[in-house]
Amino acid sequence: MYTGIGAMEERLEKLLETDTPLAQHLRRSAEMLSRHDITAEIKLKHGDVVEEILEEVHSGDYDLVVLGEPSEQIVTRMLLGNVTQQIINRAASAVLIVK
Repeated sequence: MYTGIGAMEERLEKLLETDTPLAQHLRRSAEMLSRHDITAEIKLKHGDVVEEILEEVHSGDYDLVVLGEPSEQIVTRMLLGNVTQQIINRAASAVLIVK
């Protein structure tokens, strides 16, 4: 999902206008949250996923971090590391994992 993001020079608005899987996912997620009257903001960050999430949590003073836990194969987790587990271990706030 994050492949190629670092090379993208476009802004969030331009990304959301595309028909890429990432843009489709972000639009569906925003629509779902809106239907449930949940206020949310989409932010596009560049860099290490874990570090960017932790920096946002720290700078935004959040009480709760909600993460989706993908059903990855064990080999993928071993090679890439488990982002969710790293966030759980390092976040100063509570973390809710959604399967």
